[in-house]
Amino acid sequence: MCMLLINISKKFYLLLLTSEKVAYLIVVINYYYYQQYPIY
Repeated sequence: MCMLLINISKKFYLLLLTSEKVAYLIVVINYYYYQQYPIY
């Protein structure tokens, strides 16, 4: 049971890391996009 919990938490941790990286990428892309095409 404990090993199963550790396995699940590891998967969740990896998912969190990847989603964080994806969110960061989206922010960076949006930033550069708005730098090129400023909307006022």
